[in-house]
Amino acid sequence: MAVSEKTRIYLTIASMGALVIFVGGGAWQASNFAADIKTQIAGLRRDITTLSEEQMSMAKASENALRMAMANPGVRVPDPRNPGQFFEVRNGVGK
Repeated sequence: MAVSEKTRIYLTIASMGALVIFVGGGAWQASNFAADIKTQIAGLRRDITTLSEEQMSMAKASENALRMAMANPGVRVPDPRNPGQFFEVRNGVGK
């Protein structure tokens, strides 16, 4: 079968069928690839939501820092409300 009357390129029915199968296979692979991307994006969104729900509040972070300072006398623990200041406990008395 001639592509056009002016060209000398001939395509057989088998080669046209192979071309259709090749294009169809490529479209199928592309749709699978797109589905994988959508699945990964959904997973990332779920992970981001989980992380944002698990973040500590400032009050809870300050409480944990003070507890850590009280449990470890002599260790300077940064205050989450003001990182330039520290909690430090010496001999059971806060400073």
